[in-house]
Order: sequence, then structure tokens, then C-alpha cells
Amino acid sequence: MNTLPLFIKPFENRPVGRGIQTLGASARLDFPGTNSQQKRYQLIVTNLDAALQIYVCMADGGSTVFLPVFPSTSVTIISCADFRIVNPNGGAAVDCCVGELFYDEGYSDGYPVGVGGVPGPGGGGGTFAGGGPGQGGSWGGGSGAGTFGGGSGAGTGTKVN
Repeated sequence: MNTLPLFIKPFENRPVGRGIQTLGASARLDFPGTNSQQKRYQLIVTNLDAALQIYVCMADGGSTVFLPVFPSTSVTIISCADFRIVNPNGGAAVDCCVGELFYDEGYSDGYPVGVGGVPGPGGGGGTFAGGGPGQGGSWGGGSGAGTFGGGSGAGTGTKVN
């Protein structure tokens, strides 16, 4: 009996290193779940301090603690939610290192690869679908539409394969 090996291709990702961050006493750092219209897949936080802990909190305007990052340890969170890293130590700064992985959906600076979106007079260029007045998309109509839709202010974006 012949069998084929099962191969699962890992998702394409775009790593973003945030470097070593120094959190002053009672300071915080915010990390939104998107970057250039890409959703984050994973957040990695390493506490470089040998004695003090830091918290990963929900960035909901409050200080809801999601989990602690103990001294000299790392945590990995698989989520595209907005997070905040907080130093709860009132008198001491803490160094931490943060990295993120984003789904690589072919976007560069917020636009799909191969799709231009240059605004035309009176209309907007953009990505996929057009919207209201002055907003156009490369593939859809609003009143300022792109290449694949008509409108009063056409953009100059083109679809390239």
C-alpha cells in the first residue's frame, strides 16, 4: 500500500521586531492587533529583568491583566487582539523585548501586491472596493472609482498578476 506524506504548509508571515523596550516606573506600551491592514498572528514578550515582573494587559482602556511575564521568561500569545504591556513596579524600570508575527497576505504599506491605487482628480485610488464620494477602489465603484469600476473621479490603479 502506497501512502503520500501529509504536508501542511505554514502560513506566510511577516516578523516585526520591536527591539528592547525600557518600561519606566508604572509605564505602558500599546500593541495594536493590526499593522498596515494586516492582522497579527502572534505576540512574543520577553521580560529581561532578573527580579521584577511585567503584565500583558488587554488594551481596553482599563488595566485588565491578561497574564504576567515573570522575571527572565518569555510568553507567546496567539491573538490579533490589542494588548498593552505594563510595568506595575512603581519605583523601577524594566527592560523587555517584544516581537510580533503578522499574516503576510501580500500587503505592502496597506495595499495588496500588484494593485496600484493612485488617487485621481475628485476621486480616490485604493484597494478593493469603492465607497462614498471621493473614495474609489482599484476593483470597485464609488463615485471616485478605480480601474475596474466607473465613476466621476477615476483612479489610476491597475490590477497586475
